[in-house]
Amino acid sequence: MAAAGTEVDLIAISGPVEGARAALKPDAKLVIGRSSTGFQIPDSLVSIYHAQVGWEDGSYWITDLDSATGTYVDGHPLKNETAQLQLGMVIRIGDSELEVSRRRRFSELEVLAIVAPLVISLFVIALTLTAAGNRAANLALQWIEPIHRGAAFEPSAQLEVPKVYLRSHGMNIRDLRIRRLTDFDLNGRDEVWFRYAGRDYIVTFDEQGRWVDLGDVPKGCDDRPVDGRRALPALACTDVTYDLYQGKYRAAQQDGVVVWLRPHFEEEAARRIADLLKAQGEPVPESLKISRELPKRAAKAAKAADGIIELLDPREESTRALMGSALVRPHRFGLRGEANLAGFLQARGITEPVHYLICEDALPGVAPQVLTETGRLVALSEPCGNDVVLSSHKLGRPAAMAFTAEGHRALLADASTFYGGNPAGIYLNKSHNLLFKWLKGEPGYTVEVTQLKFSGDELAFPAIAVENKVALGRQLLPTGEVDPAPLAVTATLLSPGRAVLDPPGCTLLEIKVGTWSCAVSEGCLSSSTFFTVQDVGCVPKGPVMAGSYKEGVATMSAPRLDLRSDMRLRQDGDRITVIEAKLTYRLKDESG
Repeated sequence: MAAAGTEVDLIAISGPVEGARAALKPDAKLVIGRSSTGFQIPDSLVSIYHAQVGWEDGSYWITDLDSATGTYVDGHPLKNETAQLQLGMVIRIGDSELEVSRRRRFSELEVLAIVAPLVISLFVIALTLTAAGNRAANLALQWIEPIHRGAAFEPSAQLEVPKVYLRSHGMNIRDLRIRRLTDFDLNGRDEVWFRYAGRDYIVTFDEQGRWVDLGDVPKGCDDRPVDGRRALPALACTDVTYDLYQGKYRAAQQDGVVVWLRPHFEEEAARRIADLLKAQGEPVPESLKISRELPKRAAKAAKAADGIIELLDPREESTRALMGSALVRPHRFGLRGEANLAGFLQARGITEPVHYLICEDALPGVAPQVLTETGRLVALSEPCGNDVVLSSHKLGRPAAMAFTAEGHRALLADASTFYGGNPAGIYLNKSHNLLFKWLKGEPGYTVEVTQLKFSGDELAFPAIAVENKVALGRQLLPTGEVDPAPLAVTATLLSPGRAVLDPPGCTLLEIKVGTWSCAVSEGCLSSSTFFTVQDVGCVPKGPVMAGSYKEGVATMSAPRLDLRSDMRLRQDGDRITVIEAKLTYRLKDESG
């Protein structure tokens, strides 16, 4: 891995000791566990002596010490086994992730070069504060080795990051770092792996040295080539495999079926969740205090006894239904009998493979339906009833199922569109947010001992869709009990100048975007205008909205549409920099 003099650290990038750092030394072994020495991780999933790192044959190696929950290196499980460590690798122990990172040691001359300017700057800081505020941050990252952009470009350890890339991903360059370099396809142009907000972002370069965005994946994926492959590899990420599709990484296969379960005893489940929230010091939503199943007399007695509250305001009926659905949470199970699933679907009028299935009690106001391989939403001719079960019935009743990774992504995006107008869920209200907090939960690893079963004739046609790319943001088929949200369109502002949005009808929105970074010394205040929106298509024409350098959400209601801006900022002294700016519109009903 490195010469003996190389200084390497283990850095906790997630878990109970996030940010903790331990130095690896060739002449001493490092024990990781719940012990009082070595790298201590206070976690019940971590054994007292869980793993050990030592130096041998010019490399660091990690050994699992017969731990109860195992040690994972870049997703590979170790059980009483040893693996060689490389810079950038991620070790998972319990709920913690430790990254292997190089630590730089400064020489005395380097320390002097760093400290001397700081001492001088303290003397003149009052004179230079304004001037420093006028300089925009240098949008470049450093790496420990040269980055190759192609034969026509000199390798450099400094990489300029395009502002458009940062703005389109909502990234603050201060929190962005290079994790590793690869060249799996041996074309002389590196793949650069960034780490930002718990995900890995991958870019490479074309023949002209321009950035090519390969997409993002969960951190900790196994991204090393296997069997001598000379191409970008598939990425094994927990229970989902990512592969390149039309130049972008996308979820290509998932293990098992993601199943959203509804507990058998909703009142009991609500009480347990409420108790858990109380124990954590969190407020208990009114929805978890609702007693819907108890008779009125019993409900009154319960209300008097332990404070269970009935919401009587009819305007809250929709909220009550939504919050009840917050009890639906995702898990991952194996499927028993795809042929029976085919018979189940055909009995309900479905004769093509499907990505996901929504049963009648999954989401309030949403009809039982499937998303087919061709991207169509098709209603079930009859409900799921009792024909969908788990082999362990104690866990709950299956309410919705995603059979493919694309189906999982699409179901969440389509539900967000139904309740909030688009896949980003821009107009989700507070009750929706709790619903989606549960829906978007991590389903975890496949539970092998429990399987999903369908009642139906055994048929030969394929029931599960292939992992083809499908559009996101359909409006789910409704039952009429809950009104779907009006469709909304979100645009990301990327650069100064003029842009145009063309909603249906006569409305034509002209957007003028100002400077992305300004300072008080330049006459810029938080109330200064960052962008303006005018309707230049309809009569009467005129201004619709203006956005200032203020963090958060702003809304405006115009005669023909509603507008919303979402802003994220960074402030350095007197300088304000816009990190992310989005503008969303939705048309009003003609009657509005």
